Amino acid sequence: MTFKKLWLVRKPDRGQIKLREGGYYIYTAPKAAGVDSFQLRVCGTTNAQDGYADLQFSVQVD
Repeated sequence: MTFKKLWLVRKPDRGQIKLREGGYYIYTAPKAAGVDSFQLRVCGTTNAQDGYADLQFSVQVD
């Protein structure tokens, strides 16, 4: 797959996220313990066909 773009589909419920150039992201956990979640979308091309995958993350903050 040739990477094209990273999108934020659903922001974290409690923490913060920053999307960076090249498909990287920085997640900052909330100060309180508990579960946080967010969703990203990776877009790209394979064999001249565009496509995407949604990635759902669940984070346990201790």
